[in-house]
Amino acid sequence: LKFAIALCFCIHGNWPQFRGPNSDGHANEHKPPMQWSDTENVAWKTPLPGLGWSSPVIVDDRIYLTTAVPQGEGLSLRALSLDAKSGKVLWDREVTSVEKTPSIHAKNSHASPTPIVRDGVVYVHFGTLGTAKLSTDDGTIHWLCKELVYPPMHGSGGSPVLEDGKLVIVCDGSTNPFVAAVDAELGKIAWKTP
Repeated sequence: LKFAIALCFCIHGNWPQFRGPNSDGHANEHKPPMQWSDTENVAWKTPLPGLGWSSPVIVDDRIYLTTAVPQGEGLSLRALSLDAKSGKVLWDREVTSVEKTPSIHAKNSHASPTPIVRDGVVYVHFGTLGTAKLSTDDGTIHWLCKELVYPPMHGSGGSPVLEDGKLVIVCDGSTNPFVAAVDAELGKIAWKTP
């Protein structure tokens, strides 16, 4: 178990995407502890399988995150939901898998982009390996898009942004990089711009 999350304080309100509700990294009226360790200011710890550097998001006392679990020579790319008050895993869903693990930079993971939670669904992105829309209730997969194909140089890192019903995603390949929008309702590419 290489991935673990420890909740050391409760965020007031929701933190539904990378850098928070306003994408600015600010948690209004919140005073996090100035010191913490394995035991100090930690409410709970839950060990999780695999490796994922996505930031956890929190909506309605539920945490959502991603991880990549080794599976033979390949990977199981997963989304998880945890209870924010207890750390209990509520669901753990395989989104997709690959038979051969692609190479990435040693300082990256195959689950680095941060999920987005909006209107009862969670969007997860694993770079060129897939993007998906799941139910926040039980992780049921609504759609899986594997159309964003590009040769990543270091692996994926850019978190998607949800705007006007589209997931805007930077596809920073080693050649021919582009920005794409995936229709959030249908899971199909709406547009691509070099």
